[in-house]
Amino acid sequence: MTDIDPYDDLFSIPSMNSVIKKNMEMKDKGYHERRVYDPRKEKMTRVSYYDSGSNPSHYIRDAITGRRYNVKIGSAGENLFFKVRLALRETDQSTTLFYGSPEEHEQHFFCKIDFDLKNAWLEKRNYYEQQQQQKMMKKI
Repeated sequence: MTDIDPYDDLFSIPSMNSVIKKNMEMKDKGYHERRVYDPRKEKMTRVSYYDSGSNPSHYIRDAITGRRYNVKIGSAGENLFFKVRLALRETDQSTTLFYGSPEEHEQHFFCKIDFDLKNAWLEKRNYYEQQQQQKMMKKI
């Protein structure tokens, strides 16, 4: 008989899941972390994100969750997402991040996006959705 208490936080399912998740993230080539300034805390904060890459054969990934969508980079479906390119000083490579909206990026990286840029993206997205609806109506 062991002295391990299964209800002890050290051995709980959530803590084991977080260890497994962290190991999986470190093995994921699209997973990255960097430090950014958080004005609410007035200090640097670690932010993790998922890079989609820039290869047209790759599927778009949610920058926050890492979820892959059934939409390829460079396809017309890319218009549904707000795309951000991070140019990193540490390397000469850039990173492509996809979000559901500009506001998601603002919250994720503690930044502000120009109102006109948000409106331009929304107009582009709405136009794409209208085109998709018209295609569907023609099929009916």
